[in-house]
Amino acid sequence: MSKKTKYIKSLHKVILNFLNSEGSYLRTNKEKFYFFSWIGLSIFMTLEILLRFFVVKEIVNQINLNSIDHNIVKLFFHGVLLIVAINLLMFFASYFLQKVSTCILIPVFRERVAIKYLSKTINCQKFISSHQRGIIQGFLNDLISTIPEVCDYKFSKFIPYFFYVLFSLIFISLISPLSALISFFWLCSTCMIGYIQLYKKSSYAEKWAQLGSRINGKISDILQNLVTVKIFNQEQREISNLEKDYVQASTYDSKMALGMLRFNKLTYFIFLLFQLGALVLLLCELLQKQITSGDIFFVFFSFQYLFNATKNFFLDLERYQRLLFKCKKAQLYFNQFSSDMQTYKLTNSSTIDLKNKDITIKVSNLSFSYDSNNSPLIENLGLVIKKGNIYMIKGKSGVGKTTLIKLILGFLNPLSGSIEILGKSPSQAISEKKVFAMMQEQMLFDRTLYENISYDYDKASLDIVIDAAKKAFIYDEIIALPKNFQTTLGSPVQLSSGQKQRILLSRAFLKKYSVILLDEFTNHLDINLIQKISANLLALKNSGSTIIIVSHDPRVELYADKIIELNKTH
Repeated sequence: MSKKTKYIKSLHKVILNFLNSEGSYLRTNKEKFYFFSWIGLSIFMTLEILLRFFVVKEIVNQINLNSIDHNIVKLFFHGVLLIVAINLLMFFASYFLQKVSTCILIPVFRERVAIKYLSKTINCQKFISSHQRGIIQGFLNDLISTIPEVCDYKFSKFIPYFFYVLFSLIFISLISPLSALISFFWLCSTCMIGYIQLYKKSSYAEKWAQLGSRINGKISDILQNLVTVKIFNQEQREISNLEKDYVQASTYDSKMALGMLRFNKLTYFIFLLFQLGALVLLLCELLQKQITSGDIFFVFFSFQYLFNATKNFFLDLERYQRLLFKCKKAQLYFNQFSSDMQTYKLTNSSTIDLKNKDITIKVSNLSFSYDSNNSPLIENLGLVIKKGNIYMIKGKSGVGKTTLIKLILGFLNPLSGSIEILGKSPSQAISEKKVFAMMQEQMLFDRTLYENISYDYDKASLDIVIDAAKKAFIYDEIIALPKNFQTTLGSPVQLSSGQKQRILLSRAFLKKYSVILLDEFTNHLDINLIQKISANLLALKNSGSTIIIVSHDPRVELYADKIIELNKTH
């Protein structure tokens, strides 16, 4: 291998290392060609404004207002043509640059990022579909949208800014070394102020990114568990928690914006002072005939654009900092998630539970239909549910068993008739924490097991939570986990359907409810678990709770005091 080939390969390696993660997304030589063309054109375009100034400088130097002759007009005409040619060149270069960026590279980055991080979670797809869909989707969307934008900032903005500042200082130093020195001192002071400002802001930016991810995760979590939120009448609490996060995120956003406002005003004030000093110096050099009027024009406007480039650099760097924290937060999550892929599996089981206290439910002439054009699913139904009994509601599929529970809970509005719980409307009874319900479509939150079990009991002690778990016969399987009750269901822990139901059921044993509604709680339970849990439900009944169980399981009839059979005639 020749020295030239080795040199080219080593240079290529150095460049790819500089590009960091962006280089890993480039696979074909064509993609690499477009990428390096993108960077090269970004650098070349920084010369556009300086070339214009240089042409104008030469024209100004040749113009004598007292004697404008044919040669000066010709020079002016040639200068204008040159500027137009430069503009046309920059127009086509800009078109190619934007085409490569937005139509080729950004889509490639977006696609490769999605594939890369989806591959990290492919082995736990079933687990994610059960628990972490919202969080995974939020972080993945952050990465897919953020990494291409980070690349765009790095190569379309920061590299051109750097070369523009470098070229400006070089050109100014060729004309007026003292002016270049003033420009350099101004640049150093601005960079120092900008660095201090960004350093102070970094903690705000990190917390802002964390809050943004947390808010997205919470929203997805709440939407997944709307039934649970409504059953326990926790809408206000969830909204309040979200509001606190939004207020805090807004506070950090305001602090960052205020910091950048101060930076802009302070650097502009310093710039005016340095600009005034440079102008005085240039006028002195002009009087001493060390420079020309065209040189003053070139240096003055180069200094102005030097200020704009530096200011815009720090403004974009502030936005880039936010994106970077957001991106790194998501990357850390995926890396930790994939490295933690241990398979803590629980054994079979399942259960559902609800809890009630003093209860009487009165249903009068109740009618309901999902479609007003069809005959009612429930028609003129009348029921009286008395305190301290276990009722079983059974019937063929589609007769409205689950629908009746939803009507009792106030999730659906009847066509006619009324429902009273303890002499109150369903919404009032639920708001007073008198009703517990466990529905078939309920899911667990992506929170700790302690938080899931104690969802309707603020600041419940660990002893109370342990007792509830024992009564739902899930305690032994929870303490077998490495973090037992502090295990987060967003970590690599796989729960069976039965275990999820028993965790939901354990909420019924936290405190006393007047009414307990259970929709098919025996699903996924073996006969042994049904007997054990039913015995604990009998204890709840004996303490004064009224329990209503929707089931088609004949084993439940053994524990029911009364059976209500629904059919199409109701």
